[in-house]
Amino acid sequence: MTEIIKLENELLSRLKLKKKNSNVYYAQEYPFFLETDDLDNLITLSGMKNIDKFRICMHKNDKAHIQEMLLILLKPQFIKPHKQEKSTISYHVIEGLAELRLYDDNGNVEFVRNLSSTESGIQHIRLEANKFRSIRSISNSFVYLEIANGPFRDSNTIWL
Repeated sequence: MTEIIKLENELLSRLKLKKKNSNVYYAQEYPFFLETDDLDNLITLSGMKNIDKFRICMHKNDKAHIQEMLLILLKPQFIKPHKQEKSTISYHVIEGLAELRLYDDNGNVEFVRNLSSTESGIQHIRLEANKFRSIRSISNSFVYLEIANGPFRDSNTIWL
């Protein structure tokens, strides 16, 4: 247990992150940067803590007008169809493979494409945020950047 706390404290200090909970960290200073070793260490920490999904928010709080988040999914999993009352949302794949689905308001699938860091799928996509969407990660780790306009409120997320 001490090894977990030590690694987490080292990462929080080095990256100047504030811990919101075990799955969410916020940048506290700019410029904010994340090196490959940092990402590897965050993935290691998550494995040690048995956390299969976490995010690094590169904005300082939920009130920020631009919400820029690095999401890491550490096993194949499904993010249920949802939408927010915002204008647009962008996904930029850094590593791995996932399936993106868009739905109409009745839950009918309108669009299915792979998101991928290789040539076999979309690496960057911008969508209407008020459109239902789901992500199903396929690879053992899927890392992507999500950018949306803020502020963020849980109550603005509508689940299908």
